[in-house]
Amino acid sequence: MLTGFGSASRSGGLVDLGHRATIEDVAARAGVGVGTVSRVLNQQKHVSRVMREKVEVAIAELNYRPSRLARALSKGGSDIVSIVAPYITRPSVVARIDSCLAGLNRVGIVASLFGVFNRAQFDQVIDTLSDRHSTMALVVVSIPVTDAQARGLRSANVNLVGLDIDVAGSDSVFVDNIHGGEIVGTHLLSRGYHQIGFIGDADSGKFQFTSTDARLCGLRSALRQGGSSLEIGHIKLCEHGTSQAKECAMELLTSNRPPDAIFASSDTGALGVLSAANELGVRVPEDLGVVGFDNLEMAAVVGLSSVLQPLSLSGEIVAERLIRQLTQSDAHPVHTMLDLELVERTSTSRVPNLVRQLQPTT
Repeated sequence: MLTGFGSASRSGGLVDLGHRATIEDVAARAGVGVGTVSRVLNQQKHVSRVMREKVEVAIAELNYRPSRLARALSKGGSDIVSIVAPYITRPSVVARIDSCLAGLNRVGIVASLFGVFNRAQFDQVIDTLSDRHSTMALVVVSIPVTDAQARGLRSANVNLVGLDIDVAGSDSVFVDNIHGGEIVGTHLLSRGYHQIGFIGDADSGKFQFTSTDARLCGLRSALRQGGSSLEIGHIKLCEHGTSQAKECAMELLTSNRPPDAIFASSDTGALGVLSAANELGVRVPEDLGVVGFDNLEMAAVVGLSSVLQPLSLSGEIVAERLIRQLTQSDAHPVHTMLDLELVERTSTSRVPNLVRQLQPTT
């Protein structure tokens, strides 16, 4: 289910924009050629006053609005859309960008991609795009955009779309990460796990990412409602990566009070948890439940329970929003929240009743 997507319909993967007057319609109404209409629109010479007036009357009668996208493509512009993203080799980022690029490609748009590794680089790219007026539209992936940056882009007539972030006053496509954490906490409690651990990504680039904190907040909330709690010693933050998450998991699993389940804020991290459990001889799911986030293809291969967020769909919707912005001057910002769901696999599939039966009595 999508919320806040507006009334746009989907057809063949693209938004059905409805009928709008075209340059051909204007030419037919004015009784002139398309070339004459184009020269009038571009304020070129060599058009008689009579012909110019006919075209202007037709434009007014048809309420014709030239498409920024069509005009840019006709001029051979390649910097119509720019995409700025952190860590562009990470699977979740790749999935989002790939589907966005595919949607843009279907209408002939070739986007420029900027990969940034820290907040300073991001700020520099935003300043450059604002100052040089070098792009028509900008997609920002996961990195929070300040109000000042959003105002600067709007002043430069740059359409802004947030992907995996909610940007005030701009089109945005995102998920509720707090709810994602709640889903995991509720699931683990229902499967008989009570000593829960959490491994999240440290924000070394100081991008001010919010996903790890939000997922941790949701986990805490669900555990609290279920009569449990999250011990401070069961929370580990590390650089994004399988080996880094494995080190954190080793620390948790060899501690005096090891958790009986670990929620990793990404599938990449969850793979590290599974590796640590295997190395230590900890049985999954009997002794340890493991849950990831993103539901990447690898999750199904290794039997990892994971929160499915529609990565590819989010990129498709962003492409549609960009196309709408570039073809309709009166397009209003839409904030789209995509649903999350937990896909249960063998890493958390133990039966609660059986677990209680096997627990020693005191």
